[in-house]
Amino acid sequence: MLERISNTWDIMRASWELLKQDGEIMVYAFMSIISCALITLSFFVPVFYSGQLDLVSPENNNEAFIYSLVFFFYLINFFIINFFNTAIVATVEIRMSGGDPKFMDGINIAFSKIHLIFGWSLVAATVGFVIRMLEERVGWLGKILLAIIGTAWTMASAFVIPIMVAENRGPVDSLKRSAQLLKRTWGEQLISGFSYGIIFFVFAIPAILLIAVGAAAKAAVITTAFLAIGILYLISLGQVQSALVVIFQTALYRFARDGRAPRGFDDGMLKYAIQRKIDR
Repeated sequence: MLERISNTWDIMRASWELLKQDGEIMVYAFMSIISCALITLSFFVPVFYSGQLDLVSPENNNEAFIYSLVFFFYLINFFIINFFNTAIVATVEIRMSGGDPKFMDGINIAFSKIHLIFGWSLVAATVGFVIRMLEERVGWLGKILLAIIGTAWTMASAFVIPIMVAENRGPVDSLKRSAQLLKRTWGEQLISGFSYGIIFFVFAIPAILLIAVGAAAKAAVITTAFLAIGILYLISLGQVQSALVVIFQTALYRFARDGRAPRGFDDGMLKYAIQRKIDR
């Protein structure tokens, strides 16, 4: 376990080196979160200011309308996230293949696969929506089971976007291929998820302290400044983590596919990612 965690730290450092070479990756990440924030505002601000909050109130027996709205919201956000993640993966693929990607390279590749992105977003939104709806109807044991299912789904679908970019497969075929590769990479995915969580929690401590101090301060100026800095730091940290995870997943996918580490990584970093005696 400790060796795998150490391995993940090495992989994260290699991912960081790649991220520093291609600053457009962070631009994609921030464009994603800004777009999702704007979509969220476009959904809820008009309802709030129009005084029609009762339309989304479960007490008015508007379940069909509410569920339709929630699903549409899921679909649009999944599409935005997947679009920019595709741009990130495309940029990483070019860099790992020895190229020098430009900002529009990732955007152009994402647009060229927009039909695949929409198809995958529809699948992912449907699964997320169903799990969310079931969570509201089951007890604590059911919630635990759904959490396990959700984790399994996240791991099984981790390589879908890299596969769509590199192999140009459709969403369902990419999911099957991703699940197949999971057999070789599940250990590294599981440990890396745990390790990334610990590492970025440590990095988040300064922001948590700033927010706590700001909340306790009596001066409004100090409270506002500390809260703003702390929240901006957490948002930025979250985007860095998200970008590094996508880079890591792309590297792990290429290693599982080719049997050798991509440019910028080495076999020692990824040696636990593939189980032996598993046929390609």
